[in-house]
Amino acid sequence: MVDDDADLVEVLGLGLTSAGYSVAVATNGLEALELARSWCPDLIVLDLVLPEMDGFAVCDALRQRRETASVPVLMLTGLTSPLNRSTGLKCGADDYVQKPITVSELLGKIRPLLTHFPGAAVE
Repeated sequence: MVDDDADLVEVLGLGLTSAGYSVAVATNGLEALELARSWCPDLIVLDLVLPEMDGFAVCDALRQRRETASVPVLMLTGLTSPLNRSTGLKCGADDYVQKPITVSELLGKIRPLLTHFPGAAVE
């Protein structure tokens, strides 16, 4: 999970952990790229408004790296314009979801992404 909102990360992270997922957290774009490289996640939940590097650039960089090119990316953001959504999907996001979101809604978005990508662990 990549987000600089500590409260959101805590709530969603606890919900995902309770559902059986392991959660690692990055709070800025550069940290996200390093964590993705070292942890090899099955899925990345990515905010757009981040310190150091925005989510569009992070997603693009993830798609450029062989080891993360096929990792599903779910953009979770407060940016609601159709242009932002279009840009997110063009840079390689597999889904674009607007905040606020409940844990159950997030789980409903995550499960299909994990089942459609080979190698992803499905809980």
